[in-house]
Amino acid sequence: MIWITKILTFIFCVIVGISGCVIVQELHMNTRQKVRQELASQVAARNDEQHKLESDVATQRSQIDALTQSLKQGEENSQTTKDAIANGTIAVEGSGVVVTLTDPIAAEDQKGDLPRDKNGHIIRVVSDSDLQLFISRLWASGAEAISVNDVRIGVQSSVRVAGQIILVGVTSVQSPYRIQAIGDQSALENSVDKQHNTDLYQSLSEVGIYPDVAKSSKLALKASGAPDLKYAKGVE
Repeated sequence: MIWITKILTFIFCVIVGISGCVIVQELHMNTRQKVRQELASQVAARNDEQHKLESDVATQRSQIDALTQSLKQGEENSQTTKDAIANGTIAVEGSGVVVTLTDPIAAEDQKGDLPRDKNGHIIRVVSDSDLQLFISRLWASGAEAISVNDVRIGVQSSVRVAGQIILVGVTSVQSPYRIQAIGDQSALENSVDKQHNTDLYQSLSEVGIYPDVAKSSKLALKASGAPDLKYAKGVE
């Protein structure tokens, strides 16, 4: 009887142990499944919310584009548009002139002493002062928009030299320098051509620079970056 009791007790303990393991395992599996289901529900809800927000944004963007287009119609000569063109903050196109200044071949890789031509004249590369001079003359003759190598001249743009590199704003430009100006073609051409600027062209030819001026019936100038105003405020 003692041995039978021990055997029955052992079998009972084994059954209880196995049952306990199964119960614990099921509890763990149920907990993980609940967590996964909850996370899946949250992800689905967030996805639905994202899709709804994207749809709202697309709808509002379409409305903004429609309103902008309606405002643009018939307002090409509005003061706002004129100010934007003058400030260079919108792309423009029109007729004008193109002035091209190219570094002399003999001076492209110059270092140290400046090279000279057969007549003893110093040969140099195009400088920021040369570009500034032509740009100033174009502005003075009524240019409405100007760019240098496709970099628009805006309200905060400057043409300056940094080391051996010429910068228009913060963008570096290299020879050949192509100055595009939109405005009255005749007035712009007269302000920078050789016929009306003999002394200027003579001084440039002495250093190996020969500007080329050409009219263009259609020029397309990109917009420049809008200035970030931190201190200036409008006055009513």
